[in-house]
Amino acid sequence: MSAEAIARLLDERAIEKLLVAYGALNDAGRFDDLAALFVEDGRFARPANPDRPIVGRAAILETFRGRAPRTARHLICNVQVTFTDEGTATVRSTSVLTTKGEGGGANLSVGQFDDEVVKVDGRWLFRSRTGSSVI
Repeated sequence: MSAEAIARLLDERAIEKLLVAYGALNDAGRFDDLAALFVEDGRFARPANPDRPIVGRAAILETFRGRAPRTARHLICNVQVTFTDEGTATVRSTSVLTTKGEGGGANLSVGQFDDEVVKVDGRWLFRSRTGSSVI
């Protein structure tokens, strides 16, 4: 395998880890660390409201901090990475979200994320993250 192919695989894996980190940090309520996964002028649109993006890392952080606490777990799967140039890629993934419902039961929703990620100082970050509800 060529050095270029290995580098591409490592980038792909780093992008997959970015998506998984987003879910884990969201679930843990670590919103400062979650917001740091976005470039400074990044855009985020929730699956429940894909037509109303939140722009800027500070605004993204404020939005997450303003959300009511919840018990939740994100499962990230079906990750498809397409490199558009050396330091940019588009990513489509599926997110299965379980939340604790009233009475202790679980609520389940399935969404999709369409992302644009960029490599900044050797680290992949979200430039844009747009969610949509599937189920």
